[in-house]
Amino acid sequence: MAAPTINIQGRLEVYKRIAPLDRYKAVINVGGGISAIGHRRNTELIPTGVNLRLPAKNYPNRGAIHYFAEANVPVVMISDVRQVAEDYDLPVAQLPLPPVGEGQVFEQKRYNLATAAISLVLMFIILVIVKYFDRKAYRYREQHIDPDTIV
Repeated sequence: MAAPTINIQGRLEVYKRIAPLDRYKAVINVGGGISAIGHRRNTELIPTGVNLRLPAKNYPNRGAIHYFAEANVPVVMISDVRQVAEDYDLPVAQLPLPPVGEGQVFEQKRYNLATAAISLVLMFIILVIVKYFDRKAYRYREQHIDPDTIV
């Protein structure tokens, strides 16, 4: 096994300062950072999703997630961020960037159900009132009485 590069060693040291690798519940990799996965080709070799064990492959170089996998830590791999964004209707590379705390990730268009219910009830009441007066006018017409002359 080849020694990890300085970037990978640095990343592993940061993780180890927090807790030993085998104490982590899972490691999540989003995208394809070289120090995390080791080599760009590894995104094709490691399947997207939860990997309880990494598949036995001839990896061009090993990244930090390989050391977590050796410590029996599940690896959550999300290599195709665009596909995930499309699946969940999230913006991809939104330009210009919205201010922090705004945008489709933080906001969604939702209707106030209370307002909709009250509006529905009011429209139904108005419909009943219009129908009542229309029926009354229709009766007058049937009796050959002009409804405009009745006060």
